[in-house]
Amino acid sequence: MSGNGNHRARLINSGPATHTSRGIHPTLDAGIEVLLPSVPRVELKCNALGFSVPAKGEQKRILHGVSCVFKPGELSALMGPSGSGKTTLLSTLAGHHNARANALTGTLTVNGVAMPPSFKQMSCLIPQDE
Repeated sequence: MSGNGNHRARLINSGPATHTSRGIHPTLDAGIEVLLPSVPRVELKCNALGFSVPAKGEQKRILHGVSCVFKPGELSALMGPSGSGKTTLLSTLAGHHNARANALTGTLTVNGVAMPPSFKQMSCLIPQDE
């Protein structure tokens, strides 16, 4: 890693240009060095997290008192039956919740501080199509 927080990657490919359905990929000279941006390590925590949505004139609670910790560098699995709130939890952890509706209760922190509104811009949730 260089002093500016970027990671160095060495690309080595001395073969001819390749033609694919996505276009021509030019040959890279051996020894080209590319700086990749550093990605911040993030720890997500939620405590007594609740989430409700309007349904038939009343609030339907989707998440009930969920507490969890997701640490950087660790693999986590989230399992449950269909409709149990897995996608809602992941969307909420990614910052994609409707805070204006006051539907979120509990605490949600990023690296020990309250989740900033800007977290949504650096996070992504890609749902699985079934």
